[in-house]
Amino acid sequence: MKNTSIVGDPQYHYINPTTLAIQHGDGWQTVTKCTSETNPVLAYPTIPTESSSAAPESQPYVAQAAPTLPFFDWNACPFEGCTYGEWTAAAAVEVFDTWKPNRNRIAILPTDSVVKGVSGVVITYKPGVIRLNADLPEDNLQRGDTILTYTYRGEGFSAAWFKGRFYRDYDITFAKWPDGSGCLGTDCAGTYVDLGEKVWWARVKRSSGVVGWVNMNESKFGGVDQFAFVAPDSRLFWRKHPS
Repeated sequence: MKNTSIVGDPQYHYINPTTLAIQHGDGWQTVTKCTSETNPVLAYPTIPTESSSAAPESQPYVAQAAPTLPFFDWNACPFEGCTYGEWTAAAAVEVFDTWKPNRNRIAILPTDSVVKGVSGVVITYKPGVIRLNADLPEDNLQRGDTILTYTYRGEGFSAAWFKGRFYRDYDITFAKWPDGSGCLGTDCAGTYVDLGEKVWWARVKRSSGVVGWVNMNESKFGGVDQFAFVAPDSRLFWRKHPS
């Protein structure tokens, strides 16, 4: 393109200080600077050399041993559409001073009480177990291998660990759930053989300013699921834990 800047022009491609590629239609023409001795002296712009290879992609997992139990997933909101914010009690809800075992009840929220969901934690006391019915070569998994599952994320994704790798978001849509949901048909690559024991505690703030904790396994609030009035029974919380 005549009388245009080379820097930033997509029709020019810098190769090295003396070589330039110019686009013509669908092809490229390579030109070489014949001399650097000019009169008057010309100041050629310096353009950073482009890397010949793309930047390496970050790994979707962390290499580590299986998480120590209990496993705390702080600030997790464990299903698709889950959100912290203004919640409305769909039934009476017990409020505690902490999520810890030595907690004390500090209030009971009446139905239709409004609170603010501030944050929370999903505690895994026992991970779920998926057993492979078929090989998954892309993840170096073979039939008979097991996957440990932790916080469910929604839409078929879960925190998971196997073969020394921890995934914060791992696609488990290939697994059939005990209730028959999940993967459908006879060719599912995995089956949940143990759903594990997990509890979701949420930190809520009342209009009075008092802050407490509620066991979301046993509580019903509207506004938790942005796609519905009352949060559904999550498959995270299949089994109560005496926490």
